[in-house]
Amino acid sequence: MASRLEEYVKEQNYLFIIAIANKLTTPAWKHSIGMKFLSKLDVLLGYGDLGINDLIIDKTIFNSIWDQDRINWRKNNPFNKIFVHN
Repeated sequence: MASRLEEYVKEQNYLFIIAIANKLTTPAWKHSIGMKFLSKLDVLLGYGDLGINDLIIDKTIFNSIWDQDRINWRKNNPFNKIFVHN
């Protein structure tokens, strides 16, 4: 699949691919199309005031702050069920 993706992006004139893989699939991505490992993906996941306003976000940080509408959309996705436990 990685080879097909690489062919597709070349046909579409993309310059590069950024992939986020889990621990098990990272070696396969590196081996199959020679991707370079840049760094681990650190994730902050939480609810409520996590001090986000005090977080210094620079060009190396990808972030996504979800409002209630996005959370509700995600909870209602029929293909990727989630479970909320209090």
